[in-house]
Amino acid sequence: MRMLQIGFCLYRATAAQSRLDTAHFTYHYDTGTSGPYINYREVFGRFELSAGSYVIVPATFQAGDASNFMIRVYCESSIHLTPL
Repeated sequence: MRMLQIGFCLYRATAAQSRLDTAHFTYHYDTGTSGPYINYREVFGRFELSAGSYVIVPATFQAGDASNFMIRVYCESSIHLTPL
């Protein structure tokens, strides 16, 4: 199995529990990223976020490359995670 170059972006959502449309990415910067795409088995980021809703977008560097992924979130206070 070949290692894919992976990463993620974190975006603040305007509405809780909803997918972001393509216009959102045109007009809003990301809140955080995992950094450069890299061919490791895992990437991570540490962020201090204000209260609100956020969307994590996992990605591969090459368009069309697909694979399974797992997202793990650690937080100092209670949070609610919802798959979209």
